[in-house]
Amino acid sequence: MSINSNFDKRRSPRMHIACMVTVHTGRGDYPGLIRNISKTGFGLETTGLFYLGEKNKFEFELPGGPRLKIEGTIARAVKAGQTILYGIRFLPLSMFDAWRLQSFLDKHIIGDGTNKLSGHNT
Repeated sequence: MSINSNFDKRRSPRMHIACMVTVHTGRGDYPGLIRNISKTGFGLETTGLFYLGEKNKFEFELPGGPRLKIEGTIARAVKAGQTILYGIRFLPLSMFDAWRLQSFLDKHIIGDGTNKLSGHNT
């Protein structure tokens, strides 16, 4: 299975970004990189090993945007060289965090799905 076919099963348009994230687990903290984000989840690249269905806390600051501390579930995983690409599905966000995330996405995604920051389609 290719990385693209695995990650194309998305519920919401995604914005491509590069954003550092800390994954907080019961086994310790792991650094990672958010590759894309939507209102329902994000793509995570890391060397940390997580299990499908595992629930973790994620702490990150969006480029020029809010700092978020949210919970999510590991929805899928694909090995990519030395790292693993994970699909993270958000657990229900607080109304405030959902509003802050949606405001960020609205500000940076044009109606046709183009990322204003990079010029790429989502």
